[in-house]
Amino acid sequence: MRIVGCFRLTRDLQAWPFDLIRDKPMNTSVLSTALRSIACFTSAALLQERTAAGPADDPFLWLEEIEAPRALAWARAENDKTLGVFQSDPRYRRFYEEALTILQAKEAG
Repeated sequence: MRIVGCFRLTRDLQAWPFDLIRDKPMNTSVLSTALRSIACFTSAALLQERTAAGPADDPFLWLEEIEAPRALAWARAENDKTLGVFQSDPRYRRFYEEALTILQAKEAG
């Protein structure tokens, strides 16, 4: 028996197309597995729908407007804070020079 998606694939389900060819009645475990798979996919779709239509009370939603003056000002302020922390590290100057050298180097080849 192996797991496929949200349900177990049983021997009965593996033989399912062949049962139809022989005109045998469908096994109840196949029907049960099919119903469980439908329920699994339906519940996943409903969850995705609910998540996509989630609440719009995100306090930082305004940051998604990346060209907006308020968002740009906030990003600059955060960058200034980060740069201050980086520059206070004694290794900063060496790391900066190494990165600049790599950035300005021409590709070999």
